[in-house]
Amino acid sequence: MLLDEGVTVNAMCCITDYSANYAEELYNYFKNLELTWMQFIPVVETDKNDPSKAAPFSLTDEKYGQFLITLFDLWINDFSNGEPTTSIRHFESVFHSYVGLESPECSFMKECGTYVTVEHNGNVYSCDFFVEPKHRLGNIMQSRISDVLNSKKQAEFGKAKTFLPRKCKFCTWYSKCFGGCTKDRIKDPNDQRQPRFCLAYQVFFEHADKKMKQLADSWKQKQSDYADRERTGGVYNASTDFMKSS
Repeated sequence: MLLDEGVTVNAMCCITDYSANYAEELYNYFKNLELTWMQFIPVVETDKNDPSKAAPFSLTDEKYGQFLITLFDLWINDFSNGEPTTSIRHFESVFHSYVGLESPECSFMKECGTYVTVEHNGNVYSCDFFVEPKHRLGNIMQSRISDVLNSKKQAEFGKAKTFLPRKCKFCTWYSKCFGGCTKDRIKDPNDQRQPRFCLAYQVFFEHADKKMKQLADSWKQKQSDYADRERTGGVYNASTDFMKSS
């Protein structure tokens, strides 16, 4: 097993309308396998038999919101000495915005398109959720990857994320989610290219905001303490502190 060899393993779990009912079971299952790095991806797909609607297994807004709340509470309750014992990508990505940093996850960036997907034959696509002919950027056997990544076509793909309803721009939580992942706007025609998980993110942030702010304050204090130790070599200088406060 990879874990036995000291390899860091990430559990990637797709959440459907059915599995969203089992947040606690999924979380504990991965923990029992000692997979403490977790990523949960909401699944939304167009129905192959009826392209006018989403596939029946697609995750709904309401269920995703409750899933995130349950998962967040499980994550928080497992903290030890103020530190997380489990890494959940969604929460850690959101946390960045609470400490003034850009999210490392493109779903919560203002624009996406910061990475590409390379297939086995060298074809390069804008994103692993958009491996489709119209999103093909080129081939690494014919073009430099840096040129492909910085191409006009990729830039336009990234900017498409910013085309949001007016209500999103005035939402309290806009700077936290930026409308979520572009893929979640287009897989169900009934969504009319509107962010599918608006309600999910609203109820999640309303639930998690206070705790996230507390964690952010704690993190900032630790960063400040670390900077002081680096500056002073870990030696407390009372006269220096007195001069700073005078």
